[in-house]
Amino acid sequence: MISRTVKYVDYFGVEKEETFWFNMSRTDLMRLEASEEGGWEDRLRKMIDTKDANQAYLFFEQFIKESYGVRTPSGGFDKDERHYKEFRSSAAYDEFVWYFIEHPEEAGAFINGIVASVKKSEASDKIDAIIAEQTKLTGSKVMDFVTPANP
Repeated sequence: MISRTVKYVDYFGVEKEETFWFNMSRTDLMRLEASEEGGWEDRLRKMIDTKDANQAYLFFEQFIKESYGVRTPSGGFDKDERHYKEFRSSAAYDEFVWYFIEHPEEAGAFINGIVASVKKSEASDKIDAIIAEQTKLTGSKVMDFVTPANP
């Protein structure tokens, strides 16, 4: 489980700072893996190879949706759709996503942070290898192609 603190201005013009939580269980990660032909890591590799900014954004948004939740007083993590819908409709969500668009090197770290909490040695090592390969081949950061200048 990881958290991200977001500073934003709400729709009433009030400056706020709020912490949001993200987590994937082994079951969540398996569902994400099964949802993609060849798995989600293969999808990520193809997006990097083809520099498909649209697919990269959709993947990242899906990853956020699958991992976002609210910690409960009993120690659980509630991923009910209503929580995501509330987050998605907030000014905080916009600020959260744009941070990663403006700082693409942080997108991989965010994904790795969530995956690492599930199984560090296997899945996040694969992501690290994909990121390293992309950086070596192009001299750029993993998701540089997802920027306002290159939508």
